[in-house]
Order: sequence, then structure tokens, then C-alpha cells
Amino acid sequence: MTQEVKDFFSTYSDFVAKVTSEPSIDLDALKRSFDDIENNSNIKTARLLTAALGLGSETGEFVEIVKKMILQGKPPSDENIFHMKRELGDIMWYWTTACASLDLDPFEVINENQKKLLWSVLAINLVFFIVEMTTGIISKSMGLVADSLDMLADSFV
Repeated sequence: MTQEVKDFFSTYSDFVAKVTSEPSIDLDALKRSFDDIENNSNIKTARLLTAALGLGSETGEFVEIVKKMILQGKPPSDENIFHMKRELGDIMWYWTTACASLDLDPFEVINENQKKLLWSVLAINLVFFIVEMTTGIISKSMGLVADSLDMLADSFV
């Protein structure tokens, strides 16, 4: 390894040490952080940590199967689909654990997500209306103008 590379990693290691939070490097500070959250909220930190770590690892396992099928020629066999099904079940278990740790109703979480996605889709339709209407008027295309009005109607649903 060249001196330049060693110097780079030394500088970067110093940077990492400076920006890393105290609970990330000191067990007592981590315990205080857990206690602070537990004492000042309804969050169950042990369950939240379990959920977060589980979601990350199980999602990674699911992604790994997809990656191997799409990029490395792993067959889309019943066995691999079954493996993904099992990983999705694990993800669901940890998602439910996360909801419980935060004292959230899973149905409310899903409903909130649906609302968020609906507003996003409606906003996209509105943007397409503006773009299509403008383009239709400039190009004198009644087809674009008509389609833009359909987009507008969709955004008012």
C-alpha cells in the first residue's frame, strides 16, 4: 500500500472518529440513550433495535436472491420463489415488531402509506397535465390537450 493511500485512510479514519456519535462508540452512552428514549417516550427500544436490525438483514437476504436471479443467472425456480416468500415473511415479522415497538397500529401504518402514495400519484398527474397542456397549446395538438384534460381529471379524483 502506498503512503498516499495510507495517508488517505488515516485522514478518513480521523474524520469518521470525529463525526461518530458518542452512543455509537461508548457502551455507557448507548445505555443512556436507550434509557432516555424509554423514559421519555412509549418506544420500546429493545424491540425497535431488533426490528431495525432484522429488517435490514432480511431485506438484504431478499435482495440477494433477486440480484442473483437478475444479474447472475440464478433460475427463477419454484425453490427460489419459495426462498423469497420465506424472506418476505421474515420482513413482515420484523415490520410488525417495529410497529409494536412504536405502539403503532399496523393497519394505520398501511393506510398512511396509501394516502402518501395517492397524493404522490395525484401530484404527478397534475404535473403531467401542465406539461401536456403547455406542449399541446404550443404544438397546436388537440390530442395532447385532450390527454392533458384527462390527467387533470385524474388528479381531482
